[in-house]
Amino acid sequence: MTKLAQMTGLNRNTISKIYTDSSYVPSGATIKKIMKALRSLDPSKKTEDFFDI
Repeated sequence: MTKLAQMTGLNRNTISKIYTDSSYVPSGATIKKIMKALRSLDPSKKTEDFFDI
């Protein structure tokens, strides 16, 4: 989680909450930051792979 926090500029608590709290719905801007970081590692990743939107 620390690496993802560094890559996105998001707080570790926010990333932890996304991971552990299934009722938490992150903002669109937060999802965009996470997906940008994940796609830098694997361009084939899709938002739907991680978020129910």
